Amino acid sequence: MELISPADLEPFAAIAPAKCAAMIADVTATALLHAPAIEDLDDPIKLAAVKAILRGSILRWHSAGDGGITTRQHTAGPFSESETVEQRRTGMFYPSEIEQLKTLVKPPAKAFTFDLAPGQAGRHRNTCASSLGARYCDCGYVLAGRPIFGR
Repeated sequence: MELISPADLEPFAAIAPAKCAAMIADVTATALLHAPAIEDLDDPIKLAAVKAILRGSILRWHSAGDGGITTRQHTAGPFSESETVEQRRTGMFYPSEIEQLKTLVKPPAKAFTFDLAPGQAGRHRNTCASSLGARYCDCGYVLAGRPIFGR
């Protein structure tokens, strides 16, 4: 599945075809590393959001160039100041973008319930783990045929 294509980048930047293909391959591989399930998305809105995140990363990478260090010197009278700016080179995506990718593939939260008055009333204690949905008994009913632990 192609998450983003060179045509998706053309309106925003003129990137050489070979460089564009390599950038798309790198960004796609990194996105799949962080959120492997994006390949299985079939919701067009979520796919558009993934494409927007990938496009933003590629365009940011393209505009940063090689990511070199730039030093600026400001002088006013006897005072001078030196400012060093280093382009971000420590990752393809911002942490917020990684979270967005993970959120897009996360299944929706489902409500859950558990029975506080199970059908085993009179056998296990109400506070027994099995009464609360566990697969084990901690009141002693399975050992003695009646609750022997707890109040």
